[in-house]
Amino acid sequence: MINRQQVVKLFKSQADLARACQVSRATINAWKTSDKPVPAEYVRQVVIAGLELGIVITPQMLRPDLWPNPMGSKNADQ
Repeated sequence: MINRQQVVKLFKSQADLARACQVSRATINAWKTSDKPVPAEYVRQVVIAGLELGIVITPQMLRPDLWPNPMGSKNADQ
């Protein structure tokens, strides 16, 4: 699973991620230290924004509890 902190590191700036998720930069700033998963309501925006920047992030990587791996593995990274 990719947590909030890791997602922030993938993007060029917190502002880019905030714009993609339509939240404040302060919200994204709080993500920098969180090991919690990305909230379900932002998964789609993070995936799309990642693709626009050439970063491949799948819903399974962000929230394997909500989007099981279609290949049947319990680990989304496999």
